[in-house]
Amino acid sequence: MRKLFLAVSFCMLLGLTACGSDEKVISDNSQNVTQNSTENKQESDSSKEEKEKVNGYVFTYNDVKVQIDEDVTGYVEQLGEPASYYESPSCAFDNLDKFYTYQGFEIDTYYSDEKDLVLAVVLLDDTVSTTEGVCIGDAQDKVISVYGEPTEKTDNSATYKKDDMKLVFIFQDEAVAAIEYKSLVLDVE
Repeated sequence: MRKLFLAVSFCMLLGLTACGSDEKVISDNSQNVTQNSTENKQESDSSKEEKEKVNGYVFTYNDVKVQIDEDVTGYVEQLGEPASYYESPSCAFDNLDKFYTYQGFEIDTYYSDEKDLVLAVVLLDDTVSTTEGVCIGDAQDKVISVYGEPTEKTDNSATYKKDDMKLVFIFQDEAVAAIEYKSLVLDVE
């Protein structure tokens, strides 16, 4: 099952980077800007309001709630240095697609409105789970009992659409083989 999952993950990754020929590996260096306490308080209040707005399913890791189609900058700052990072010219968007890999999951981005936004969160192994408690290796029946009937279903997948995103489970032998939170930005109707 692990080989299938790695193959599926590789194919998803390959699909996102297939058009990019100049892959770069770089490190993330953030700039810190000092502001007075009034500005910090105003920013903190508006940040709380923004964080309370939830769009779709949310992936949570170490109390960091990652939402699809949101600016990745704050998440990267909260999560810390990724285990690996790379970028590639985008096939579908202007600028670069960026990929941040942490222990057990990867955050993929796309560029829009002069920001890098979360395109997908891909769970890589059973060391992490969805916020609702489903992880790779769990029974297909558990997914249905936790999330209910899917929006879309095939013999080997269940997709749950909520707001402007979807949560996709891929099954092999009636067990979860892959989990991905995805933006609908690339879906064509």
